[in-house]
Amino acid sequence: MSIKNFCDNMIRIKNAYKAFKDQVVLTNNNLTKLTLESMKLEGFIEDISEESFYLNVKLKYTNSIPAIKKIRLISKPSRKFYIGTDELKQSKKIKLNTMGYSVCFLSTNKGIMPTYKAYKENIGGLVLMECF
Repeated sequence: MSIKNFCDNMIRIKNAYKAFKDQVVLTNNNLTKLTLESMKLEGFIEDISEESFYLNVKLKYTNSIPAIKKIRLISKPSRKFYIGTDELKQSKKIKLNTMGYSVCFLSTNKGIMPTYKAYKENIGGLVLMECF
């Protein structure tokens, strides 16, 4: 799992949303592809198309408002943050912040999923990022 490439790709998505781009091209790796598929199911991005070495991601806007206001990387190449089932039970499934609802994405043994799905399945894992 290449967390460095994953962090670089998520920063590219954040910068593309700030610049109001329609799509962004990312390097293709398994962790990024699985996270993008989970983000698509949650409604943060519009579409993903895969080429040999690249992923073309179509960004989602609603009335010129980006679907993602902020991406905060929790696990970084220098620090990985794991959360167990006990911490999931103590924390809320979806947190309400000043920016709206936020969803954290976890890398678990059953794939990459949001925290509320991990809470339902009672599994923990590596916390990748938080989307607002």
